[in-house]
Amino acid sequence: MRDRCTELELDNGVRAILAEDRTMPVVTVAVRYGAGARHESHSGQAHLLEHLMFQGSRQVAPGEHVRLVESLGGRTDARTSMDCTYYAQTLPRDGLELALWLEGERMGTFLDTAGQDRLDAQRKVVVNERLETIDNIPYGTAEELLLAHLFPPGHPYHHHPIGTRNGIETVSLDDLTAFFARFYTPRNAVVAVVGDFPTTAAATWAKKYLGQIPAATPPPPPPPEPAISATGGRRLDVTGRIPCKLFLGHRLAPAGTPAFDAARLTSVMLGHGRGGPLWRRLAHARDLVTDLRFRLTPLVGGASLGIAEITPRPGVTPAAVEEAYQEELTAFASDGCTDTDLRWATTRLESGWAARLETTGGRAEELTWHALLTGTAAHTGQILPRLREVTAADVRRCAAAWADPAERVVLTYQTRSP
Repeated sequence: MRDRCTELELDNGVRAILAEDRTMPVVTVAVRYGAGARHESHSGQAHLLEHLMFQGSRQVAPGEHVRLVESLGGRTDARTSMDCTYYAQTLPRDGLELALWLEGERMGTFLDTAGQDRLDAQRKVVVNERLETIDNIPYGTAEELLLAHLFPPGHPYHHHPIGTRNGIETVSLDDLTAFFARFYTPRNAVVAVVGDFPTTAAATWAKKYLGQIPAATPPPPPPPEPAISATGGRRLDVTGRIPCKLFLGHRLAPAGTPAFDAARLTSVMLGHGRGGPLWRRLAHARDLVTDLRFRLTPLVGGASLGIAEITPRPGVTPAAVEEAYQEELTAFASDGCTDTDLRWATTRLESGWAARLETTGGRAEELTWHALLTGTAAHTGQILPRLREVTAADVRRCAAAWADPAERVVLTYQTRSP
């Protein structure tokens, strides 16, 4: 990484990462809290709080945070995941002080103005978001269904971060303010400043606006996750007025481990783009599918999530596609993964990683993620060396695990018979 990084811990426990890069006249200020869906006691709690964090604090009116950033030509971003919640703003370099003040303002005084009227308004927004992204789109329920069957009830990854409809509609203001008081604390937050700024000034403003927030007891670690047993090859079927599609859910190694590095390369080799061996076998050689892709969700609480998404060619049955997938995945685990395939996959990952770190937003996201979830921001610079250490044998072992029918969940969407 080309940044000159300075890391400091403020007196109240906030960890700040200052990554100076003068190649672009912009700056990203990001804050990541260890407060995700896995920490909530009520479905939708973390995600709904994310929305409320834009609805005002002691000196900022509802909606004013976004308006102030956009008035400078900047943009805001926020998202809730299983393990954390992330907030960011990218804006011209002369907006750095404003951004740090805004983040300090809502971290320190959000509870002063949180009210039922604001909760009721955002509840409607989140219900509508769920309708638009899960309930009312083709295959929108796939990830939610797979999570529910890959992870047992009581496991922190059993439910989707967006929350259930009932959870969103019944979570109370007391639930949300208690969640904020427990998890939105200085010792549970990492701040990154990336871009064109003087490090000395950024450190001064970080201490002024974030370092003065009273320290609080850090939240206790989450309880141990329940044991995960084999899925037994669980099968789910959804029918409707939609074209056929298969989703195969796999539990992977936790993010930050060598086994997850192997999974990243394996997913690229098998399902990213149309140069991978599984695509060549199922689409070109056997003419069974029109699309095939793998996507990974890195998680740190015991297991990550991997999903293979396969679209059969019209007239090809889901059973025929699944049988062929099993055959080819088993063959790949046995004698696939040539050195050429491994170089191809590594190159794709390297180019994607380089493009991500070219932006201040991408770097801020990665720095805060690693600082909070894998122990240190320095792990961001170790991703490529680790990927280059993955061997063909590592990939074959990963593929063999995916090829075990007893360790996955198969979800099939089919057109309802007339």
